Amino acid sequence: MVIIIAKDVARKLIEMHKEQRDLLPEVFPSSRIDVVVEMYKSQEISLSRAAEIAGVCFEEFKEILAIKGITRVVEAPSEEEMQRGVDLILGRTR
Repeated sequence: MVIIIAKDVARKLIEMHKEQRDLLPEVFPSSRIDVVVEMYKSQEISLSRAAEIAGVCFEEFKEILAIKGITRVVEAPSEEEMQRGVDLILGRTR
């Protein structure tokens, strides 16, 4: 059985309270994943939040993104920020 629903309707359903959201996988699992992926891509939600809403673990959601060809951008601190952190940990002052 395939159920087609509009993305805005799916988005509203996903925003429901957690108890109600637990019923969604049986209703429209692939649509739910698609909406969550779109929310993640548009930076509305974090990777961990997307995984939670999708009902999968963090690593599984990363695999879903890879399968869909979505590249994750991971921001790292600058070299200067890293050095300040190292100095702080080692008790060095500049």
